[in-house]
Amino acid sequence: SSDRGQGLQLRHYDVSYRHITIRSDLPDAMTQPSNSNANVGNRSTKASSYTLRNLIYRKQWDKIETECNCNPSQAKKVDKLGDLPLHEACLQAAPFHVIKNLIIAHPAGVKKKGFCGRLPLHYAAYCKPSLNIIKLLLKNYP
Repeated sequence: SSDRGQGLQLRHYDVSYRHITIRSDLPDAMTQPSNSNANVGNRSTKASSYTLRNLIYRKQWDKIETECNCNPSQAKKVDKLGDLPLHEACLQAAPFHVIKNLIIAHPAGVKKKGFCGRLPLHYAAYCKPSLNIIKLLLKNYP
């Protein structure tokens, strides 16, 4: 059975030399702003808590700086696997400015261990990042 069209994102991890795929719990219906009259101009609470992570999943890098500035608390939200948006951005091979904005929004996130005890640096190394991203992560957690 295919999950296509149901709005589920897939996350890939290489664990102990074995490739596994983990389904995310973020269907599109939970991540889009509500269109009801009661929420005009505001996002629902559930939707706003996932906006930053969805931008990362969808690789909408140009929108992340604004989201980090408007809602920096989203950078502190841990998913069910224990990962922060910074972990996910490193895993998705995000550009330098995205990693930098996530660190500015939540500096302690660089030191936070996520899935399987991995730091954002571990995720970044897995995706073969630029030397500048490695330097940025190390500078903030030597």
